[in-house]
Parts: sequence; C-alpha cells; structure tokens
Amino acid sequence: MRRARAGALRNRVLALLVGSEAPGASALAATQYAEATNMTDRYAALTISGSARTTEAPTMLADFRTRFTANPLVFDKWLMVSALAQDEGVLERIKAIWRRPTSPNPIPIVCARCSARS
Repeated sequence: MRRARAGALRNRVLALLVGSEAPGASALAATQYAEATNMTDRYAALTISGSARTTEAPTMLADFRTRFTANPLVFDKWLMVSALAQDEGVLERIKAIWRRPTSPNPIPIVCARCSARS
C-alpha cells in the first residue's frame, strides 16, 4: 500500500512539473517512461507527456504503440493518449488512426475525446 501511494505521489509531482514546464521536467518524464518496471509508471509518464505534448511525447507514443499493439486493452490506452492531447494536430492524428486498417475500433476513443472537451 505504501509503495502504491509513493508511486501515485511521484506521478502527480511529475505531472505538476511537466505541466509547469519546469526545466528538465519533460526529460524526467521520458526517463520514467524508459525505465519503468510496471505499466502504471510507464502509462503515467506517457499520459503526462502526451497531454503536455512534450518534445519526447511522439517518440514515447511510437514506442508504446510498438510494444503493445498486440494487446487490445493496452493499445486502447495509446489511442486515448493520442486522441486527448491538447494540440492543433489532434484531429489529423485521429483521422490517421481511423484510416489504419489494423487499428481497433476508434469510435469509443473519439467519443471520449468529444466528451472530455465538453
């Protein structure tokens, strides 16, 4: 229990640092992603970086997609991070995901994107 709380606190602090654009924060998130020994920490770093659209985010998203394409439940997490990012390229990313013949059904992800914006 203590370990879980420490991890949650660490991920929250990381989110605050990246969100504040503190020097080195995006690199810290990329390091956490690369060195994560569990999905919680890896996904937290990916989500934080994806939401902030850090310079490392595209590389992390590509790596996550490659690692977990075969696992539909985990792959949905990649779709969600890709769709929920707050940048001007999000619509183009969703369209590209939609056109991929190997992509799972993106409709739930698009619906989540729309509901998150309202």
